[in-house]
Amino acid sequence: MSASSSSNTGHKRRRTVEGDQAYPPINEMTKDSTLWYSDGNIVVGAGQTLFRVHKSILSQHSTVFGDMLGGFPHSGDFVEGCPFVRLFGDDPAEVRCMLQEMYGLRGREDRKVSIELLCALIRLGRKYDVAAMQKLGVSILRELYGPDLQPFKARQWFYGNGTTSDRFSDNKALDFPVRPWKREFCFVIYALARDHEMKHTAARALYECCHFPLAMLNTTLIPTLTPDIFWACALGREELPKRGAAQLLKLDPEQLEGRMNRASDLLGCEKTRTCKPLLEKTFDLVKSGVAPARFDILGVDCRREAFFRKAREGLCSHCRINLDSVMWAEGKAAWKALPDLFATAMKGSPI
Repeated sequence: MSASSSSNTGHKRRRTVEGDQAYPPINEMTKDSTLWYSDGNIVVGAGQTLFRVHKSILSQHSTVFGDMLGGFPHSGDFVEGCPFVRLFGDDPAEVRCMLQEMYGLRGREDRKVSIELLCALIRLGRKYDVAAMQKLGVSILRELYGPDLQPFKARQWFYGNGTTSDRFSDNKALDFPVRPWKREFCFVIYALARDHEMKHTAARALYECCHFPLAMLNTTLIPTLTPDIFWACALGREELPKRGAAQLLKLDPEQLEGRMNRASDLLGCEKTRTCKPLLEKTFDLVKSGVAPARFDILGVDCRREAFFRKAREGLCSHCRINLDSVMWAEGKAAWKALPDLFATAMKGSPI
């Protein structure tokens, strides 16, 4: 098969409208420069773009296309002798990614994908029932926002608060499967996962959205920042401190002592007369409300919090290690509980 490109087709068609979105007539659409095969037997249209491809390729990968193209003879428009099928509501960039995947045009040795391809894998993979695309998309989302807190926190620590992942790590666990990765992509992932009923992934992405600098929350930087997503971020920002406050109550010395002992049987307190009073003092601060109102147990390193640095002062090395272990366990519990914590926020704006 050979691919070619040419100017716009001369076939005219009345402009059609679905909802509030107008779709251009065929004569205003442009042939894709790559996915226009001279021996193709069907023309697919998305947005302003036309793709001339092969029915057999579409049917091989998609049960939806297989059913669509294997039925009655085409009774609609034709482009250069080929049946024309318009894909309503699909982003041309994502359709291009989907077709490239079907044709195997992406180097399989490259495990990195673009954000456009990831969206296509999930959105169009689900819509057109392309099993291989769905499987790959879900695995990438799991790699980005999986059930294990460790990789997420390690990436936060390694990349800091930069807006892109230009810094490179030889450690595959720290690398992003999406390249280039931009920090604002968390908003794209949140909406993508939420709309496809992947609540755990959506909640973890929303957590990162909630920590995005307020000054940068604008549609210029984040085109996907709809009022619905902005509402979720605002509500999520209010829920996180409540969880942090609840976790600080776990510093109750009576409970903490038993948990710390269970954390490591080998690490017993070296200064029992000093450590216990210090822990009691810390808990008194928590109960009195002096502890920070916006403590984030899922932060890069809770030990960097001024409150925790103060709480660890004077403790023996064993108690510091055990205290860190207990708080890490609380962090993992909070990560697991994010879908419940953000349940109301993810329902969207009530207006």
